[in-house]
Amino acid sequence: MVRQVQTHEDLVQVFRALSDPTRLRILRLLAANKTQMCVCELVDCLQERQYNVSRQLKALVAAGVITGEKDGRWVYYGLDSGAQSGAVE
Repeated sequence: MVRQVQTHEDLVQVFRALSDPTRLRILRLLAANKTQMCVCELVDCLQERQYNVSRQLKALVAAGVITGEKDGRWVYYGLDSGAQSGAVE
């Protein structure tokens, strides 16, 4: 799902999502890894509790910054390429 930032409210939601230090750490990991990561990998890297990482991922998905792809029991998260190109425009 590619989401374009079109309204003031969309921008506010994106900036709110980026205002949390844990969310920024998640984005940095996803950008550095250049591939999708599952929640368990992010929990190990961030040394945070699973419910906290899941809550932060939910906020980033809602803002359209990352995407989640379910594969069986696992959900893999990665940067939303549409959000990256939309931010540049």
